[in-house]
Amino acid sequence: MIDLQTPEKRKIVDSIRPDRKMLILLPDFRVIGGVANYYRVLDLPQHDPRAEYMVVNSASPESAVALLSRMIRNYWLFDRKLRSGEYGLVVINPSLNPRSYYRDAVFCWLALRRDQRVLVFFRGWAAAMEGNIRRRFWDRFIFRRSFARVRHFVVLGQMFKDRLLAMGCSNQSRFWIETTVADSSYLNRFAISDRLKDSAPLRVLFISRVVPSKGPGIAIAAFDLAQRQLPDVPMELIVAGDGPASDELKAFVRASRIEHVIFTGAVHDDDKMDVILRSQILLFPTMHDEGLPNVVLEAMLYGMPVLARLTGAIGDVIEDGVNGFLTERTDPEIFAEWLVKLAREPSSRHAMAIANHHKALRRYASTEVRQRLLRILDGMLNGI
Repeated sequence: MIDLQTPEKRKIVDSIRPDRKMLILLPDFRVIGGVANYYRVLDLPQHDPRAEYMVVNSASPESAVALLSRMIRNYWLFDRKLRSGEYGLVVINPSLNPRSYYRDAVFCWLALRRDQRVLVFFRGWAAAMEGNIRRRFWDRFIFRRSFARVRHFVVLGQMFKDRLLAMGCSNQSRFWIETTVADSSYLNRFAISDRLKDSAPLRVLFISRVVPSKGPGIAIAAFDLAQRQLPDVPMELIVAGDGPASDELKAFVRASRIEHVIFTGAVHDDDKMDVILRSQILLFPTMHDEGLPNVVLEAMLYGMPVLARLTGAIGDVIEDGVNGFLTERTDPEIFAEWLVKLAREPSSRHAMAIANHHKALRRYASTEVRQRLLRILDGMLNGI
């Protein structure tokens, strides 16, 4: 029998009510990024009426005054929601970069101050920010007053759990190791048998925001090397995305006379899925501090071998030589070698495509990810 005589114990029991709602903090869906795409694809409010989304950023450029005004308004609105007593759980989705870290630490602190149950789902991970938290008094103080006091976390790999514990999170905390998501709503347009047809040209896809840290220059250089080694094999490289490096890369391709490179610009929804369905290999030599990019899981679901750098949790889903190739290096020659191998050995490419498709169907399709996340959230609302 639970003793309800003290106010503290009554407060804990009151917070564990499955009829209460869950307040999920997330970016504006118009913002390009993995967190927005994750919750857009899962569409939790449509599948559980207790789920409520709250947008915590802006999709439009803001002046410093406008930013400060919006943040104060958001914090006030958030605190008012918690004071209403309608919510049994707050879900915060920070990335470990300066802007998200400081913003979401305040949301975390406010929720804990209201004795709210909190689940933190860490997404992107910047090693530099981690170093600041370990070395700098102020960043460490903020972490210890906010995220380190939380007892429930979702992370994208064991490495992120280990790092959070090393940064000061309690050993008594509960961690779930989860994934991002592959949008399965286009599976009615896809058959894995399509990947076993060797139609020309062999299309290689780079899809991301076009910034140097994502490795588009490496992808273009690797594709150029592979083409030179395979003069009789028709090939195309699709660079899907937009960003500050786009014009420079286009000029480089023209000046270097690299043929069969197609820049699509930004792609979303149907346009994004069109380039995925038309491509046969994902080339993703990212140097960015990744969590687990959605595009890797989408490439897997739609039957593409993945050629990537070993960063973030990519190594948790790609097994080198089985469903793709991984390296810690950035040499275009390495990626070119893999492209040549998969072009010359269709059977290897097909085996990886099949392995990825079936693995993603079991683990990363939106229906599966949604069910797992809702089980976690429901358990927390029930005090499990």
